[in-house]
Order: sequence, then C-alpha cells, then structure tokens
Amino acid sequence: MIMIHTCLLIIFFLPTILMANVDSLKQLLPTLPPSPDRVEVLLDLAYEYDETQMDTALAHAREALKLSRQLENRLLEARSLSGIGVIYFYSSNNYPQAIYYFQQAQQLAETLDNLSFKALNLYRLGVSYARNYNYDKALDAFLKSLKFYEKLDDKAWIAELESQIADIYSTMQRHQQALEFYRRALTYYRQTHDMEWVGIITNSMGVVYDDIGEYDSAMVYYQRSLDIADSLDDQASVMIALNNLGFLANTLGRYDEALMYYSRALDLAQKLNLVTDIGNLNTNIGHVYLNQKKYRQAQEYLERGLKLSQQTGERIQIQESYELLSRLHAERGDYKSALDYYHRYDTLKDSLLNAENMRAVAELQMQYETQKKEAENKLLRQEQIRQEEELRQKEFQSYILLSLLILFTLILIYFYRMNRYRTHLTELLKARNKEVQRKNTELNDAITQLKALNKEKDEFLGIVSHDLKNPLTYILGITKLVEEHKDSFSRDELLSFFPEIAKSGNRMFELITNLLDIHRLESGRMEFLPQKFDLNDVVSECIEHYRPQAAKKNIQLYFEAENTGNMVYADKNATRQILDNLISNAVKFSPPHKNVHIMLTGDGQVVRCKIRDEGQGLTPEDQKYLFHKFARLSAKPTGGEHSTGLGLSIVKKLVEEMDGNVVAESEGKNKGATFIVELPKIQDCHAQQN
Repeated sequence: MIMIHTCLLIIFFLPTILMANVDSLKQLLPTLPPSPDRVEVLLDLAYEYDETQMDTALAHAREALKLSRQLENRLLEARSLSGIGVIYFYSSNNYPQAIYYFQQAQQLAETLDNLSFKALNLYRLGVSYARNYNYDKALDAFLKSLKFYEKLDDKAWIAELESQIADIYSTMQRHQQALEFYRRALTYYRQTHDMEWVGIITNSMGVVYDDIGEYDSAMVYYQRSLDIADSLDDQASVMIALNNLGFLANTLGRYDEALMYYSRALDLAQKLNLVTDIGNLNTNIGHVYLNQKKYRQAQEYLERGLKLSQQTGERIQIQESYELLSRLHAERGDYKSALDYYHRYDTLKDSLLNAENMRAVAELQMQYETQKKEAENKLLRQEQIRQEEELRQKEFQSYILLSLLILFTLILIYFYRMNRYRTHLTELLKARNKEVQRKNTELNDAITQLKALNKEKDEFLGIVSHDLKNPLTYILGITKLVEEHKDSFSRDELLSFFPEIAKSGNRMFELITNLLDIHRLESGRMEFLPQKFDLNDVVSECIEHYRPQAAKKNIQLYFEAENTGNMVYADKNATRQILDNLISNAVKFSPPHKNVHIMLTGDGQVVRCKIRDEGQGLTPEDQKYLFHKFARLSAKPTGGEHSTGLGLSIVKKLVEEMDGNVVAESEGKNKGATFIVELPKIQDCHAQQN
C-alpha cells in the first residue's frame, strides 16, 4: 500500500526536459572543438537517447567522459560518470552498474566544492540502492544528500528527501522514524501549498499506523487522504485511499464496510483502465467474501483477480491469490484443490525468494567488481608514482653524468653514452610490457575459469533446489495433509496418493543417480570392465524394456540390424546406460502416435547405432549446448515425464571413455532428431591391445 514517489522520474529526466531536440544537437556537435561545451552537448545527446537507444546514449556519455578526462575537468568527468549511471538505471534497469558509476562520480565529487552536484548524485545513488533492495546504503546516501540540500536551503528537495527517507524507514519496519520524517515532509509540502503531495504523505502515514496496529489513527489518515484526493479530483489517488480503507475495514472485521470501499475503488480502476489495480481489487473483494464464508462469491472474485494478475505478471499478487484459493478450498473440504493451490503458492514463493537471492548475489558481485577496480586503480596510481620517482632519479643521474661528460669527455662520447642508455631503457620497457601482457592473459584466463565454475555452481544449486525440493515438497505436503485429515480420507483416496509419491521418489532417485554418475566420470573414479558382446542383444533388451512406456503414449518402437552379429569390445553396463538414456529420451520427447526407429549398421571400423524419433527436434541453439551438464533445451517431455538435464552429458562422457563418438542431427524444430553412437568393432580393439 506504500506510495512510490513519482518525483524520481522528474529528477532523472530533468536534463532531457530542458534540452534542445536531437537534430539541433547533432548539427551543433561537429562544429565544436574539444572543449567543455562539447562535453555538455555530448551529455545532452546521451540524455536524449537514454530511453530509446541505450548503445547510442552510452557511446555519447563515454565520449564525454573521455574528453572531460583529457581536459582534466573533474566536475565534467563526475557529471559524465553520473550520466552513464542514469543510462544504466533507466535503459536496462541495471542497478548494480548504475550504482558503480554513481559511486565513481561521488568519489570525484568529494574532491569538488559543488554542493548541488554532490547532493543530486547522492540522491541518484540512494534511489539505485533502494531499487536494488539495499536499504541501509540507500538510507545513508539519502541522509547525506539531505544535509547538502539543507545547506542549500532548497525546500523542494528537502521535502523530497525526507519523504524518500520515510519510505525507506517504513520498508525497514522502523515505524517511528518513518512517522517522524513523514511529518517533516508534510510540513514542507504544506508550506509550498503542494496539496497533491500532502495527500500522498498523509496516505503513507496511514500505512505506517496500519502496520503498527494503530487502526484508529490509520483510519483518520486514510480518510484525510481521501478527502484531499476528492478535492483535487485526483481519481487515481481516490482509488488508492479507498483501497487502503477497504483493507483496514477487512482487517477490523467490518466486512460490509470493506466491500463498500473496495467496490468504489474497483469502479474507479475500471474507469481508469488500470488492469493491475483491477486484479488487486478483485482479489481483495474475494478475501472479504472468504472471511464472510461466502465461498461462491469469494471463488468468483479470487479467480478473476488471479487471471488478471497472471496477465500483468504481478507475481506477489499471484502468490496471494494462490494462498487465498488454497484456504477457500480447504474450508470447503476440497483438500485436493487446496493442496494444488498451496503447491503453486509454495513454488512461487520459492521463485520469489530465489529472485531475491539473485539480487543479493548481484549486489555482492557489484561490490566485488567495485573493490577490484578500486584496487586496480590504486595499483596503477602507485605504479605511476613509482615510475615518476624512478624517472626523477634517472633524470637527476643524467644531469650529473652530463656535467661530468662536459668536463671530462668529448661530445662524441657523450652522445654515444646517451644513445646506449636510451636503447637500454627501450629494451627494459619492452620486457616490462611483455610481462604485463603475460600477467593480463593469466588474469583473463583465471577470470574465465572462475566464471565457468560460478555458472556451473549456480546451475547445480538451481537443479538441487528445484528438482529435489519440488518432489520433497509434494511428499511432505501429502504426508501433512493425510496426518491432519486422516479421518476424512477413504482407503481408495489414500491409495490414490501412492503413485504420485512413488513418482516423486523416482525423480529424486534419478537426479541423485545422475549427479553421482557425472561426478564419478569427471573425477575418473568410474571403473570400466570391457568385454566382447553382441550389440544387437543389448539394443534388443533396451527396446523391450521401454516398450511398455512407449505403449502408454501409442509410440511404436522399430529395430533394424544390418548384420546378424555386431560384436564390440566395451563395457556392457555403460553401453546399456547409453542406450537407456537415448531410447528413453526418444520416447519422452515424442508426442503420442509417433514412431521411434533404432538401426544398427557397421563397416570395417565401427558399429553404428542410430536412434531416430519424430519428436520436437533440435534448434541450432539447442545443438550448441546439447551435451553440456544441466542443459535445458527447448524440447519438453510430452507426457508429464521428468528431465534432469544430465543424461546427454553422461552419454557423451561414457561413449568417449570407450573410444567411441556420439553426435546428434536434426533439421530443426518439430522435425525430429537422430542420435548416432559409434563404438569400435571388436578387431580394432584387439589391434589396439596388441
């Protein structure tokens, strides 16, 4: 219910509003020499393009940064860095990058006496931290910005900063500090007769009182906010105040009053065509009906709210709808539907938590990159100081040598000595440059390896958190449901849960088995016991094993062998595991009523097994990562089956360990795929042993 300040948009776009149009700036730019005026025009162009053409905007801003450094103009350099931060903030919502450039700008600003720029850049830094959910740092930046604007006696900015600080305190559940800053902001807005913001702050204070349980005070402030919005004919603010009043009335158990407020708010939202708010209000009305035990009306509004929230992608609202629908069906006694909605709620909750964790990881990565760049800059500065000191010492030695040469040697010897000295210095510099290049190459290689390991770690954690937790959640959910309502289920109903429990257990077993196999293969601890055997027999066994699974989807399995005997020298169990994976995938990713063909051919060198399906095929992007670990391809199982993303990587490693080869062919999406496994024929293996 907390209001989001729209003043932020004005502050960030203020340079754009005040600028001339793009064409006039582009005509002016070629006429300007390298100068502060040229930097100003480049920054103006960057702001003009920041929402529509990010690359162009960044190119202009970086050119401005380069020129300001050449001009040794630290204020323009700081403004250019801050401008790059604004572009990352608005063009791509890349808050970590925005924070990095605002920090760089602030480091420069600290060396300047320009209070106005310091204050503005700190404000931008605070907003970026807030958007990146780092509220402590956002608060620190806002408080520093507020001190500067108080020195400048800029009342509009003081009010804006105090309201932003209050919002942060409210989000951090520090309610008394939030109320203190809201009151201070309210005083300034009343002094400037800005009634729109008086209404917004009044509503925000109502939210804080609501959060701390002081409902009478909350009701008073919500009503004041409604009165102000009515007097300004601000229908959007009226809708927000009505929604807050409805929420409070529902909390207090005054359900008829809550329905009246929510209905008025819904009418306004529909009039203004605010789809997100329409979905939210439908869910709120459904919540009231649920509290009144009016289940039919509650289900109608909750399902409508869920549908609209899914259309707009409001994930938190979707999560709330799932939770309320789970409660509704549980109260009705429909525990299967209740469990289904609770499972969706829990899955989405985990997804939102993972997103929060990813934001935290991004913040840590940004801090690491910032510290790394600061360390590199520090080392470069130290190296520069050291080189300058060495140069001064060498220059001093040159002066001494020059004096001695003037006194004791001929001019010809002097020039000869100086030439040798320069040659030696050049060689030293070349050797140092080579060493720097070698170190840079080693550093880049290490960074690449760390990124690959970090990506593999993230993929492994994603597999474990999703593919292990989901079946465990289902098993625990069923167990809890049966435990709590054991007397409500018949024997047949209890038995109906067992197939899904077994299916969830098999999913976990398959994932753990694949993870152990891939670990043993990569660590070299998997033992291979090669032997002579007829590949025809192993293929036939695997086909017969998967016929029941294929029959469930009306898929026909055909086997053709060019020769009656195809003898190979390989590990039989590993070969069976390879064929199991490939035939299982062919059935798993094929739609019903299709065919799968398995063919064995051979020549003088290898025995070749082809497994061709009529399924979803492979895109060019799929084929790039086909045999990678944890690969998630565009094709999905067609009968509710499960895929870990490890099978094909295991197949490739097993085949290569037995001196074979595996490839995949596909003409594209929905055109089927063919996997070809080649193993050495028996005589080739004997020849290698001999």
